[in-house]
Order: sequence, then C-alpha cells, then structure tokens
Amino acid sequence: MLEAWLARGWPAILVWGLVFAGDYALTIAGARLYRTSGAKDLLGFDGSYELTPVYQSDIDRERRLSWRFIVALLLSSGLLGGLWWVSVDLGFGPALFAFGVGAMLLREVPVYLRHVHNLWLFRHLEELRVAPGSHIEYPRSLVYRLSATDMAVMAVAWLTLALLLGSWFFLGGAFGSASVALSHARQSQRHRPPEAT
Repeated sequence: MLEAWLARGWPAILVWGLVFAGDYALTIAGARLYRTSGAKDLLGFDGSYELTPVYQSDIDRERRLSWRFIVALLLSSGLLGGLWWVSVDLGFGPALFAFGVGAMLLREVPVYLRHVHNLWLFRHLEELRVAPGSHIEYPRSLVYRLSATDMAVMAVAWLTLALLLGSWFFLGGAFGSASVALSHARQSQRHRPPEAT
C-alpha cells in the first residue's frame, strides 16, 4: 500500500517539501526559545544551535526565510522528481523512487523528535533542580556524537522494518539515516579538542 502511494510521485514530493519546511521552522523556533527562555543561561552548546553547517548562519540570525533553505528545497524536490521520472517513465519500477523518498523522509524522524525534545525542555526549565549559577556546556564533538547515535539507532530500526516488510522505502530510510550518522560521526571527530600532551 505504501509503495503504491509512493508510485504516484507528486504527493510524496509534496509531503517531503512540507516535512523539510517544518524541520527548518522548528529549528528557528527552537533557537529562538533557547535564546529567550533562559535555557542559554543554563545549557551551552559549543558553536551554533544548528548542526548542518550550511544553515548555521541563517539559524543563528533566526531568519525565517533563507535563500539557502529555498535552494535546498528546490534541489531536493527536483532530485525526487528526477527519481520519479526515472522510476516510472524509464521503466525502472517504483523501487528507486521509494528508496529515495525513504532516504529523505525517514531521516527526518529523529530530527523531529529532537526538535520536540528541545522545545519541551526549554519550556520547562523551571522544573530542573540545579544549583544557582550552574551551567552545563555541551562540547560540539558531543553534540555531533549524540546526533550520530540517534541516527544510527533509527538506521537499524528502518533496516529491520525493510527486511521484515521487504520495503524499499524503509531501506532508503536506513540508508539516509546511516549516511547522516556517518557524517555527524566525522563532524564529531573534527571538533574533538586536542589531547593534552
């Protein structure tokens, strides 16, 4: 049923656009709440609130509309449109398109979970029991490592579903999540503080 829905193409591309835009909007909301709720005084994130380097300056400035975001949205939607055309019009079957949609959509699941977690935490800071003047600092390498772990766990979950259901969509989700996990693991290594000699 899912694969048949994906074979239509345009609804899946529209859903991708909405999910991608929602991710950007939730990032802006989280960054703003982090700054205005007092969370910044208690929790420190080394570097930008945003993990994706290309969007960091836009998120740090809380730009609701970013040309980088618009270009990425158009390119990613165009990529899905191209996959759909190759899959349907050139006779490759719906598997390639389902894989591509899964790779893009399902890697957003842990991202949305992180957004919800951050928004809830920033709104309920008064419930934390901390010593006055306390401040917790998350090194950039740890932030990337935590994200890589979330993505790796989801990649295993998507792979399990792909194998159980024989689904190219979930296989794409495993691939997309694993690729982000590897990217963030590499970023974590790049941001590791130099070892003391």
